Amino acid sequence: MKGAPDHLIEILSPSTESNDKTLKRSLHERTGLGQYRIIDPFEQTVTALALENGRYVEQAVTGKRIPVTYLNDVDVDLNQVW
Repeated sequence: MKGAPDHLIEILSPSTESNDKTLKRSLHERTGLGQYRIIDPFEQTVTALALENGRYVEQAVTGKRIPVTYLNDVDVDLNQVW
Protein backbone atom coordinates (compact mmCIF):
# COMPACT_ATOMS: atom_id res chain seq x y z
CA MET A 1 0.00 0.00 0.00
CA LYS A 2 1.29 3.45 -0.88
CA GLY A 3 0.30 6.81 0.55
CA ALA A 4 -1.65 7.79 3.61
CA PRO A 5 -5.14 6.68 4.60
CA ASP A 6 -8.02 9.13 4.20
CA HIS A 7 -9.05 9.13 7.85
CA LEU A 8 -7.62 8.10 11.21
CA ILE A 9 -9.19 8.11 14.65
CA GLU A 10 -6.66 8.17 17.49
CA ILE A 11 -7.87 7.28 20.99
CA LEU A 12 -5.58 8.69 23.64
CA SER A 13 -4.15 6.73 26.52
CA PRO A 14 -2.40 8.32 29.51
CA SER A 15 0.97 6.78 28.69
CA THR A 16 1.11 8.07 25.08
CA GLU A 17 -1.02 11.22 25.19
CA SER A 18 1.86 13.65 24.72
CA ASN A 19 3.27 11.78 21.71
CA ASP A 20 -0.16 11.36 20.16
CA LYS A 21 -0.93 15.09 20.35
CA THR A 22 2.45 16.30 19.07
CA LEU A 23 4.71 13.78 17.33
CA LYS A 24 2.00 11.70 15.69
CA ARG A 25 0.04 14.77 14.66
CA SER A 26 3.12 16.20 12.95
CA LEU A 27 3.90 12.87 11.27
CA HIS A 28 0.36 12.46 9.95
CA GLU A 29 0.36 16.03 8.66
CA ARG A 30 3.66 15.49 6.79
CA THR A 31 2.50 12.21 5.24
CA GLY A 32 -0.77 13.69 3.97
CA LEU A 33 -3.38 12.06 6.22
CA GLY A 34 -6.58 13.83 5.15
CA GLN A 35 -8.70 13.69 8.29
CA TYR A 36 -7.38 13.06 11.78
CA ARG A 37 -9.52 12.77 14.88
CA ILE A 38 -7.99 12.73 18.35
CA ILE A 39 -10.37 11.35 20.96
CA ASP A 40 -9.66 11.91 24.64
CA PRO A 41 -11.89 9.46 26.55
CA PHE A 42 -10.88 10.90 29.92
CA GLU A 43 -11.79 14.52 29.10
CA GLN A 44 -14.53 13.37 26.68
CA THR A 45 -13.26 15.70 23.97
CA VAL A 46 -12.60 15.35 20.27
CA THR A 47 -10.06 17.29 18.22
CA ALA A 48 -11.04 17.14 14.54
CA LEU A 49 -8.33 18.04 12.04
CA ALA A 50 -8.52 18.32 8.26
CA LEU A 51 -5.56 18.71 5.93
CA GLU A 52 -5.76 21.92 3.89
CA ASN A 53 -2.84 23.05 1.74
CA GLY A 54 -0.52 20.65 3.54
CA ARG A 55 -1.39 21.86 7.06
CA TYR A 56 -3.94 20.72 9.62
CA VAL A 57 -6.86 23.02 10.30
CA GLU A 58 -8.97 22.33 13.37
CA GLN A 59 -12.65 21.80 12.61
CA ALA A 60 -15.45 22.51 15.02
CA VAL A 61 -16.99 19.52 16.74
CA THR A 62 -20.48 20.42 17.89
CA GLY A 63 -23.07 18.31 19.58
CA LYS A 64 -22.61 14.61 19.92
CA ARG A 65 -21.73 13.59 16.35
CA ILE A 66 -18.46 13.65 14.43
CA PRO A 67 -18.88 13.81 10.65
CA VAL A 68 -16.69 11.66 8.42
CA THR A 69 -16.79 14.02 5.47
CA TYR A 70 -15.25 11.76 2.84
CA LEU A 71 -18.07 9.24 3.41
CA ASN A 72 -21.47 10.70 2.55
CA ASP A 73 -23.97 10.69 5.40
CA VAL A 74 -21.64 8.93 7.87
CA ASP A 75 -20.85 10.18 11.33
CA VAL A 76 -19.74 8.85 14.70
CA ASP A 77 -22.27 9.08 17.53
CA LEU A 78 -20.33 10.16 20.62
CA ASN A 79 -23.14 8.92 22.86
CA GLN A 80 -21.99 5.45 21.82
CA VAL A 81 -18.34 6.28 22.56
CA TRP A 82 -18.62 7.82 26.03
